[in-house]
Amino acid sequence: MDEIAQREKKKYDRLWQSVPSYRTCSLGELFLPHFFGHFSLEEGDRILDFGCGSGRCAKAFLEKGMSVHLIDFCIDALDPEIHLLATLCSDRLIFTEACLWDLPKELKAGEWIYCCDVMEHIPESQVDKVLYEMSLRMKKGGYLSICLQEDQFGQALQEPLHVTIQPKEWWIERLSAWFLIEQEMPFCEGVYFNCFVRPLYT
Repeated sequence: MDEIAQREKKKYDRLWQSVPSYRTCSLGELFLPHFFGHFSLEEGDRILDFGCGSGRCAKAFLEKGMSVHLIDFCIDALDPEIHLLATLCSDRLIFTEACLWDLPKELKAGEWIYCCDVMEHIPESQVDKVLYEMSLRMKKGGYLSICLQEDQFGQALQEPLHVTIQPKEWWIERLSAWFLIEQEMPFCEGVYFNCFVRPLYT
């Protein structure tokens, strides 16, 4: 793990352990109906949830008959219920503790990717690496939600959490290098940029 990754991991280990209120909001859950409504999913499809945080989206993915792979910096981020599910459904639910710009080479591609409220947390120098790594692991499509503003939880740590704050146009340019942006999804314009993506090359 490189120096930047070590620094960021320490920050989020501290956040999940010392700020319980951080796990009360899971934006990924909010966007699940849009994801399910937009794509034609098949039972048995594999989805990778990058920067899964509490991991609560896994429940909805499992209910759809999907195989789920959760990836996050911090295993402490997972809700106890998700820890239990990973034990009970180990054939369909896997968690990998990993840095998103240095993913394990053995992490295989899935049909779908899901990445909500994550990219703004990635240091700008690593953004393209993360997008590249995710694009390699998406066969059919995915959903990304990116916040365009700082959040308030960083105040609890006296460190910024959203370290890459850029306008929507900047993110569109970055994403377009690795994905085909199929459609934007309007939500809190100017605060979030949400979009459905497909592989750039098929």
